[in-house]
Formats: sequence, C-alpha cells, structure tokens
Amino acid sequence: MKKKLLALSIMAILIFVFTGCNPLGKYIKKDMKVSEEEKSHKPWTVMVYVAADINKDLAELLIEEVKSVLAVGSGKNVHIVTQIDFPGKKKTAERYYVYKDVLARRAELEKVNMGDPATLESFLNWGMSYKADKYALLIMGKGTGWISMDQFQNKRSFAYSDSDNDSISMQEMKSVFSRVLRGKKFDTIAFNSGFMNQIEVAYQLRKYAKYMIAAETDMPGIGFEYSVFLQGLKDIDLEVPDFARRVFLSGGAKHKFMVRRANDILKEIKEHKYDNWDDDYHYVPEIHEKICKQIRSSSYQIAMMDLSKIDEFAQQLKTFVDSMVEYKKENLEDFEYSIRFAKDHSSCFASLFKEANGKKEYVDLNDFLMELYNRINDVDRLDILRDTVEKLYNVVVDKYYDG
Repeated sequence: MKKKLLALSIMAILIFVFTGCNPLGKYIKKDMKVSEEEKSHKPWTVMVYVAADINKDLAELLIEEVKSVLAVGSGKNVHIVTQIDFPGKKKTAERYYVYKDVLARRAELEKVNMGDPATLESFLNWGMSYKADKYALLIMGKGTGWISMDQFQNKRSFAYSDSDNDSISMQEMKSVFSRVLRGKKFDTIAFNSGFMNQIEVAYQLRKYAKYMIAAETDMPGIGFEYSVFLQGLKDIDLEVPDFARRVFLSGGAKHKFMVRRANDILKEIKEHKYDNWDDDYHYVPEIHEKICKQIRSSSYQIAMMDLSKIDEFAQQLKTFVDSMVEYKKENLEDFEYSIRFAKDHSSCFASLFKEANGKKEYVDLNDFLMELYNRINDVDRLDILRDTVEKLYNVVVDKYYDG
C-alpha cells in the first residue's frame, strides 16, 4: 500500500505521458441540458482561459489545475466557465459550464488559436453572458511578461499557442478588454503563467482590472490551489479584496506543498525505499530526483497588486527617473556605477532566449530601488526614492517569496 501511495503522490506532483485522447474526457457531458442555475444572476462569474496548446508536460500540469477547478464547480454564488485548448493542430477547443466533477459542454470550436486576441474576445463575450455582479478572469498557459519570445516584435506576451506560433500581446489584450468591458473592470485577474507580475504588465491592466495576482518567477507545476479559493467563493459571496487575497494566498500554499512533497520524495529515494516499487514505477528515482531538487531549490515569488494605485506610483517613478537623469549629467561615473551595482545585487528572473546564455532579463524592481537607496548619497534624491518605494508598497498589497 505504501509504495502505491508514494507512486501516486509523485504522479500528483510531476508529469507523466500525455495520452492521445482528451485527458478530461471522463468529466465531459456533451448533451447536458442548460439548467436554470446557468441562467440565473449570481454574485460572481469566474472565467478560466486555458491555453494548453503548449508542450505536453506543461499542458498536463494545466489539466491537473483544471481538475482542481472541477473539484468545486459552480454554486449559488458563482458561475464557473472555461475554454480549454489542447496540444496539437488537430485538437479542438471546447467551452464548458463547470459543475462539480462535470464539464457541461456548451461549444466545440474547430482549429482555435488561443494566442489570437479574437479568440480571447469571443470567450470573454460568451463568459460574461453568465450574468453576475462581479467578474474574475483566470488565465492559464505560458507567459513571458513584457518580453515576447519573438525578439523581432515589440510584444509583451501570454497565452502561447505552439501549434500556431502565436501569443497574445499586452497591446492586443488592452484592445480586447477595451471592447469587451466598455469602461468597466474585471474585479480580479490572475495569471497561472510565468513572469507576469511586472509593473509594466500591471500598468497596462490598470484600466481593466481592480486586482492582479501573478508570479514574478516561473510557475512550473505550481499554479494556484483552485479548489481552496473557489470553495470559499462557492460558500460565501466574497467581497472583491477578500477573493483576490484568497487567490494570492493559494499560490503560496501550493508552492509550500510542492516543496514539502519534493523533500519527502527525495528522502524516500535517498533511503532506497523505492526498491520494492512496482515495475510501473521503477524509473521514478532516475527521472524525478533531479526534478524534485529543482522544485526544492527554485525561487518562487507571487504577489497581489492593487491596480488602482498604479498611476500614482507611475507618476512618482517618473519623478525619480527625471531626478536620476539630472544626476547622470552631474556625475556620469557615479551614476553608471550605482546603476550597475543595483542591478548586479538585485534578484533577477527568466532566461527566455538561447542568445542570453543564462543571463536573466528581468530585475526585481523593489530590490533595484532598495540597492540604489544604499548607494545614493544625495539627500534630495534619497527623499524622492523613498517616496517611490512607498508608492510601490501601496501597489503590492501582499507577496510571497521563497528562494
């Protein structure tokens, strides 16, 4: 029994082969009639956009996340709807109304490119037809923040579709949100995608969402504990800040669980307790020891941002940058040294391109500003910098960091 449990635990954390059939097939009901519940006005509608036409290992992780959503399903306080794409050009995307353990299919879409902004726009128009007082958008897929994987385009990208070699840029997203929302805002937007917790991304979203939850690092197999925060929403008509905070807290909780399980598995491997595992799992130590070590040692950061505070911060940041431009004119050598020092001593994330040779493209803004604070001697500029950091803290409601 123990060897079975251990093997199943590993399967719950790590990736196995992606079968050729729909991995959610047992949950799908193709001809389920639309119920009165679906037609009713509810406090919340949660829309889940699953761009899983990516490599099969990552796609399998996203499917596990969808199963976490299925563990709860819609209820009296919330509509949960989703559109899911799968790897491969021949795969169709499908739309579902989510009940507990049931995906009630509401549309089958042929040859859909989830990286096309028109696809996102169509999904949002459909999702928001489920009437509610408050709306949340959860985006699952591959993200690269404000740098696109396509170096020849000035794009900030998410929702990659590998089969179509496409993704949604931040500029495209803004256009979609402007047409769909018509001056309104999503109450919460959360990215189950790497590298999206950036001031540049938050600034683009400020007119279209109240709160943003995203990771500054990658999210390899981590994501959110959907069943936890959705169950809370199903039970209680949560206020917007409470819901956003629960989404955020679930990200840290999921990471802690992943690290704890990785440590447990490494201990089992070290103590050779896998010797009597079934033949089906004899390869586990060789394959997964490295992965477990990566999970245990990887940096992970996720934050909740109040987008109503972004404009105030952006104005203060501009004031600070203007002051540094003057500082550069006054003392070029010290300016250049201070900038290099601050960057070299700040946390950095992502190495998206082969040409980078391991160099990280993204620098943690808070670290950078604090390192500058320790380098600059000019009193007036220190005051401006202090105000800038305080305004940044107003934006970042809460954050979880490990590593």
